[in-house]
Amino acid sequence: MKILFSDIDGTLTNKFSHAFEDSGYYLDKLIKGGFTVVLASSKTFEEICFLQNQLGFSEMFIFENGSGIAFPLDKYANFESIATCFREGQFIICPLAPLSLPINNWRRIMNFFFENAPSLSSANVEELMTITGLTKVALKRAQNRKFTETFLINSSTAINLQLINRELSKFQGVAEIGSRFLTVAHQGISKSIAIKKVIALLSEMNRQLSTFSIGDGLNDFTMFDETDSCFFLSDEVRLPDQINHCSLINPGGPAGFAKAVELLIAQ
Repeated sequence: MKILFSDIDGTLTNKFSHAFEDSGYYLDKLIKGGFTVVLASSKTFEEICFLQNQLGFSEMFIFENGSGIAFPLDKYANFESIATCFREGQFIICPLAPLSLPINNWRRIMNFFFENAPSLSSANVEELMTITGLTKVALKRAQNRKFTETFLINSSTAINLQLINRELSKFQGVAEIGSRFLTVAHQGISKSIAIKKVIALLSEMNRQLSTFSIGDGLNDFTMFDETDSCFFLSDEVRLPDQINHCSLINPGGPAGFAKAVELLIAQ
């Protein structure tokens, strides 16, 4: 079984226009080539369900930066018997974060560091629509978070992530910076932990796995350590030292994703 764990924003989508461009075509090429594509993102359960429907496929995915894994019931019905998992619609959700979290404390800390920082779940809808460019329906999908809180940050703002995380750690929180957002999650979760869980569950089904990962940001680095091969999409000319075992693909976004897919198919 060949399995590709893929980020979404800045990987499948253009980080400026947020358009998928030709990514749907290349996802279809991967699937027809025998790959299982597992989306791994800070996006919510509802957002990824919607995106998969748009792109015309249904598969397991990792949502809210590894806080949970969703398995389509028609493919993975046996996972419903796992004690911590529960059914939601046509999916089995296996949470990796606690169901009860100190999110109000996380908001208080973030508001201290970023005065009146708008959060996706609690800010004024009209204001968020203006800032994000999302429609009201799309914003509702983004707001329906189960395990995390996401804050919109100004790209010009100086961020001392170490200091922020020192305060968040008092309430089991940790922040990660994405392209436009800063997401706070439980400190016991990550994309890498979720990938380990997926690999363990599939291995228990006696699946022989070849694993790959692809992403474009700092919050993808831990994901790269868990797979046999990894691709880092970037407009830069060299790899960051932390991930020098990955293949560098230029440019970032859908054009880079297309190049990575061609390399995978050719293997």
